[in-house]
This record gives sequence, C-alpha cells and structure tokens, in this order.
Amino acid sequence: MTIFLNQQKKYNDAPVAYDPLAKTWMFSLIDPWPSNKANADPQWLRIAIFVAILFIPLPLCCFTGSPTFGGSFIGKGSFTADIGIFAILLFLIISASLLPVARRVLGDLPNELLRHGVVNEEILDFDPRTMKLRPILRILEWLSRVDGYRGFIWFILLLIEQLAVYRFAFLNDALQRWITSDLSPGTAMYFLAGNLKQPTVAGFWAFIVWGPTILYLMIIIARLLVVFACFCIKVSKNRGLNIMPSHPDGTGGLSAIGQTALLLSLFTFALGIDLAGITFNELVTNKVFSLPDDPISSNMKIVIILWLLYLGIGTILFILPLVPLRKKMSEAKRNYLLNIIQLRVAAEDAMQKDISVGEFPSDALKELGTLNSLYTTTNAMAVWPFDTKTAIRYGGLLISPLSPIVASQISNITKWIKSYLGM
Repeated sequence: MTIFLNQQKKYNDAPVAYDPLAKTWMFSLIDPWPSNKANADPQWLRIAIFVAILFIPLPLCCFTGSPTFGGSFIGKGSFTADIGIFAILLFLIISASLLPVARRVLGDLPNELLRHGVVNEEILDFDPRTMKLRPILRILEWLSRVDGYRGFIWFILLLIEQLAVYRFAFLNDALQRWITSDLSPGTAMYFLAGNLKQPTVAGFWAFIVWGPTILYLMIIIARLLVVFACFCIKVSKNRGLNIMPSHPDGTGGLSAIGQTALLLSLFTFALGIDLAGITFNELVTNKVFSLPDDPISSNMKIVIILWLLYLGIGTILFILPLVPLRKKMSEAKRNYLLNIIQLRVAAEDAMQKDISVGEFPSDALKELGTLNSLYTTTNAMAVWPFDTKTAIRYGGLLISPLSPIVASQISNITKWIKSYLGM
C-alpha cells in the first residue's frame, strides 16, 4: 500500500516538477500555474481580458479618425477593410486559448505514459536543459527559453523589429491605411513622420504593443515545440520503453504523444489562417490600387515566400520531433510480426497434421484466428511520422488554410498555365 501511495504521489507531482513554461515572462501573469496545484485549470477570464486589452484600443482609435489617433473605421484604407488584422486577431485568440491547454498536456505527458506502462520512472527526470542533445537542438533549446529576463529580451528584440518595419515600410508607403495618416504639419505626430506618411496612436499601438506581443506568443509556441522534441528523444532513450504493437490505439501505446503532436500542430494551422488573411488582404489591395498589367508587387512576393516557408517549416516542425521514435516503433512492430508469423507457422503445421489423420483441429483453428487478428492489428500500427494515416491527417490540416486562396485564384492560375503552354 505504501508503494502504491508513493507511486501516486509521483504521478501527482510530475506536472509540478516540470512545467514547460515555468516563469515565462508576461505569460505567467496571463496563465498562472500554482506550483502546489498540479491540475490547475486555465484562467479563461484572464485570457479574455488579455485579448481584449490588446485588440480593443485599435478600433477605438480608428473610430476617432483624426490624424493623431488613426485612420477611419470604415472607408478606403479603413480598419474594417483590413482583412489581415482580423486574421491576426483570430490567430491571437486561437494561440492564447491553446497555449494554456498545450502547456498542461505537455506537462502531464510523462505522467500519462507512465500510467500506461509505456515508460519507466526515468521519464519523471525529464528536463531539456540538462539533456544531452545534438548541437542544433541544443542551440534551439537555449534560444527558445523565455523564463525571466530571457523573455524580456525576446520582447525587446521583437519590438525593435516592429518599429523598424513601421518606420521604413509603412511610413514610406503612399497607400491609405488605418495605421498611418497623411502628412499634417502642426499635428502631434508630425515630428515622427516618414517620407510619405506620419504615424498615429493606432499605428503605435499596433507596432509597439500588438505586434511584438503576438510575435512573442510565437516564441512561446516555439518553446513548446522544442520541449516536445526533447521529450520524444527522452522517450526513445527510456530503458523501460515498452511499445506494444497490438495495442488498440494503433500506435503501440504511444497515442498520448501522437495526440500532443496534433494539438501542437493547431498552432501551425492558426498561423496558416493568419497568413491566408494577409494574402487575401494583399490580393484585394492589388485589385484596388494596381492595374491589370502591373508587375507583381514586392509585398505579394514576400507573401509567396512566407507561404513556402509555412509549408516547409510547418512540415519540418511536425515531422522532426517524432523522428526519434520511428526506429523504436519500427523495430517493435517488425519483431512482433516475426514472432506472430513463427507462431502461425507452428499452428498451421499442427493443424495440417490433425487434418492428415482425420481429426478436426478446433483448437488450432481458434489459435490461427487469434494469430490472424493479432497480425492484422499489428500490421495496421502506425510508424511515425511517415505513415499514410499521419500524413493525411497532418497534410489536410497544413494545406486547409491555403485552399480558399487557391480556389479564389483558379481563373488566374488557368490563364497563367495556358499562357505558359502557348494555348
């Protein structure tokens, strides 16, 4: 009984002993996780207030519509015409809601595998900071740390990047936007004007608060992905690793890891939605402000590059963490199938002998039926990350944000293909 209670205590203590986002700068205020309460639920009210504080000042400033506070709320170059801003808002809502959930799922993952007998107690010592990792992953693990001053440094770097974009891109752009206003000598923001536009309060909020905070959330997401990759390595090296190929979950008992991978892939999906909104916004802008024969804009070229990066990096981020488990899963599946085949050959020989002497081998038939069932179940076991089932599930999730854009541009794509083929 004492051993059982001690084991239960380890189960309960495991999420407290390791929190993937412990002491994360700023995020700890949004989603506090008490160290004495392993199963603390996310504080959704705080998260809702956080999203509201970030977003609401933007439309309020645009309602004002002055050269100081921001562009118009409705009209040409207005806040409501900016499809991209609402796509970014959707990404903010999804990521702010998923982060507390992913934090707890990843923190409880060692517990979950231990409960199901897949690993031994060594998994409770998981800490990516002290693990032996390959140089690239070690660098990524070091860079992605967001606890304490590290998180603050990340935010400052992102703030500098956003201010540079605002100053050298948007204030030197002649397009009408809600984040900038026309040059108005004598107004409060004129002394900060660029070559063609001057900043607004709405623009400052977008590039000093809104932008850096959302990019910082991406750094936190990256931290979770790096921690998950380190955890998969830890599992693959666990001396008590017990992959069960005939397990009904179809993944040898590792379904908790697969579900966590799919949960983390929702962040990539949210980023795809954000990128789709920005793309639609750029397509609309080109339609309004460009002539049919105008060359493709530099912004659209950047959007195309971002899509290529999204498809490439998104795939890599899903595949690489699962690769360390592939060899273990493949070996377990192969050895189990070989054992089943050997048993089946022996059972088949015994049945043939019974039939040859005129006996009905009922026990042998039952044994063959059981072995056939085991073989079918084992053969269907997924071997991450290159099995068909995983590819279909993740591929559909990755490509889905791109589908509406492709559909909307079918006519242009068709014209381009015909022109290229000389039809």
